[in-house]
Amino acid sequence: MLSIENDNDTYLVSLEGDVSIFAAEEIYKRLTPLLEDNKNISFNLEHVSRIDTSIIQLLMFSKLNAKEDQQVILVNQSEAVTDALKHLGLDTWFSDLVILSSHDNSRKGQPNA
Repeated sequence: MLSIENDNDTYLVSLEGDVSIFAAEEIYKRLTPLLEDNKNISFNLEHVSRIDTSIIQLLMFSKLNAKEDQQVILVNQSEAVTDALKHLGLDTWFSDLVILSSHDNSRKGQPNA
């Protein structure tokens, strides 16, 4: 469901499966310490099969509460994530969305150039 990798100057936070309000508290507890650090945060959403508004709110919270020199980006979002963001009218709010195929490992975790 949630894994966090620490890679030099970036945390890679991977969410998987059905990510809903039932996971929101755990995600919040594990996410907030990352926002205290100066490292960038990349959310890998490639394996999310369903996402609800509580998790989207946590993604927004992360972007809004990042330090000035800290980037929070969404990468590898699944079709379920893309559809949810479009349905809520938030696809442009998350302007750094990156869609990569699972075969393109050379740019995983990297924002769109």
